Amino acid sequence: MTNEVFVDAATLEEIEACAVDAVRRAGRLLTQRFGTALEVKFKDKDETDPVTDVDNESQAIIQHAVSSQFPAHLFVGEEDEGGDEELVPDFVWVVDPLDGTKNFLNGLPVYACSVGVLFRGIPVVAAIHVPWPGENDGILFHARKGAGTYCESEPVAICDVGEPGLARLTTLPGMFRNVFSVKKPLHGKLGEVRNTGSIAYDLAMTARGVLQYTVAGNPRIWDIAAGVLLVQEAGGTVMVASGFGSGGGSIDWRPMGEIMPSLRSGQTTVADLKRWSEPVIFGSSKLVDFVTRNLKFRHRFKVWLNRVFGLRFF
Repeated sequence: MTNEVFVDAATLEEIEACAVDAVRRAGRLLTQRFGTALEVKFKDKDETDPVTDVDNESQAIIQHAVSSQFPAHLFVGEEDEGGDEELVPDFVWVVDPLDGTKNFLNGLPVYACSVGVLFRGIPVVAAIHVPWPGENDGILFHARKGAGTYCESEPVAICDVGEPGLARLTTLPGMFRNVFSVKKPLHGKLGEVRNTGSIAYDLAMTARGVLQYTVAGNPRIWDIAAGVLLVQEAGGTVMVASGFGSGGGSIDWRPMGEIMPSLRSGQTTVADLKRWSEPVIFGSSKLVDFVTRNLKFRHRFKVWLNRVFGLRFF
């Protein structure tokens, strides 16, 4: 059962203002540090998952703003270490201080700073900063539940089409062909495919109508916590895969209200949030319906899930 959102408008406006200010300041830092020398460490022994000093500095800016104004709220950042056993309260700030670190490191100006605020698991406030040509400090997308999505002060809307346009842009994950097989109605109709390397960036572009739809194959909660609300408030739909249906690799899709339906304040842990990962599709209602009806999980993906995560779908 979806949790109801009982947050007064004034509180949401206050939270949104704080998120916008913090993300703007963190985004300004990213702009200033882009193309400069960075301190780089790796989270894994194969050195495929880098983290830089600017990731940590960006996160610190946002964390300070949250702790100063909303000390009772929980802060969960991608670069956090420890605290996994802490129990989740009603309000959680989910932060990716630099989504697209590899792009940033290599001099590709496609990245994002992302903040999504959840109330009992439901996205209620979002802010994403991205670089943009001609804008020295980039641009900032923001939304609060029930109030629409804005790029700075201008309202934005998704690309409202019923089927993928062949010349319109689509974002698919690199693992798409390994995870999904395409049914006949979708053959040759995926659109003009791009992979930017930043899911938060993709979702801001989907909310603005630059991308017609986005498929995220195995996002983490900080990748999408803000983008879910941006897309929804821009008139879009977000569908999440909840497992295999009864026929072969068919998929049961559900509308995403809560990111984690199992989340319970005072019971769910930070570790539970960090473990979350499910395929998600973002776009207009008709387009998402068309795409989800024509996707199946590949059998080898099911086997991999069972082997690696012990997940079993029926």
